[in-house]
Amino acid sequence: MSSSPACPLYVALKLFIEPVECKRIHEPIEGWSWVCCESVEALLRDLIRAVKCGFDPIIASVQGPIDILRVEELENQTIRGCFKIHAMPDKYPELLKLTSSIKVKVRPTIIVACFENTSINELIQHEIIPLVWDQQSNT
Repeated sequence: MSSSPACPLYVALKLFIEPVECKRIHEPIEGWSWVCCESVEALLRDLIRAVKCGFDPIIASVQGPIDILRVEELENQTIRGCFKIHAMPDKYPELLKLTSSIKVKVRPTIIVACFENTSINELIQHEIIPLVWDQQSNT
């Protein structure tokens, strides 16, 4: 995955349909996935498509659920606090560089990473997916 100036906005969505204007970054996890949008307007157009198809899309940020009328708050997000994350083992070196601490629980394996003002863009570009929609993850 490479960084792209055409994707300044990363958003966690439960969209229920495949986005058209935004690009899904990874396969859905519990119905949620991070998407990359070129603008707030592109995000809004995908949200409107979902609503027109009869769905009620949900948006999450590192601070929790976001009202559709406040999507502009999603630009230039930084992550602070501890979150469950999804990352392939080959991404662990990058994860270690970007976190202030990591907790690993076994049975099942759960990684909780703690961050201090880390850019969402940087995490996503390193294929590290914070599961911000998991209400139990922020500790």
